[in-house]
Amino acid sequence: MRDAASIDTIESVPKPDRAAFSFRSVDVFDPRRTWIAALAAVPLLTFLYVSPDADWVVLVVLIAWFFLLAARDAKRQTGVLLRFKSCMVQDIEIDETAALAQIWVDAGDVSRIDRTLHRRAPSHLRPGSRVVPLVFGAPSGRTFWIEAGRPIELSAEELRGALSVVLGGKELSCELLVTARTGERPRPRAVVLTSTNGSLQSWDPEGLTVRL
Repeated sequence: MRDAASIDTIESVPKPDRAAFSFRSVDVFDPRRTWIAALAAVPLLTFLYVSPDADWVVLVVLIAWFFLLAARDAKRQTGVLLRFKSCMVQDIEIDETAALAQIWVDAGDVSRIDRTLHRRAPSHLRPGSRVVPLVFGAPSGRTFWIEAGRPIELSAEELRGALSVVLGGKELSCELLVTARTGERPRPRAVVLTSTNGSLQSWDPEGLTVRL
């Protein structure tokens, strides 16, 4: 089975949009937010015109602010979203609380993801097999059935039945969030499965800070 993070990309995909997860934000490195935070310190430069004697104070504050931003971002994970379309399950392993599958993907793309779950700079994926966690198990995994746009958390006893319902539908698609810290191997953290029968999403909150 091929690792989900081992991907080959080709030409660009237009019109990036938002991932399908029900949580509103995720704590990953977001360059745009870092630039916005850095620009917040620019008004301090006006003090140089008001009080030229305070130039060294302004310089120290700016340096401290930029070091703070750099230190904060260094602790954050980077995140990418793999979007798979026209999926077909080739092999599946299920235990009481978790499921892992090898799926064939006819089309898809990979993109960076920001804190608000918007996809950035997506690129096409080549067709092929991918290994995807369908349900994240105990002790930290959480799985939700999406009913009329509302997430309903499932118990361990309901997971297998809900997964069977989604996989039994047509037009199966999948979104997989993969994160990594510097020097660490990328890890799948969250997944959305959707078919004509419904939508199921699961994630591992351990090491993945989200806002619902």
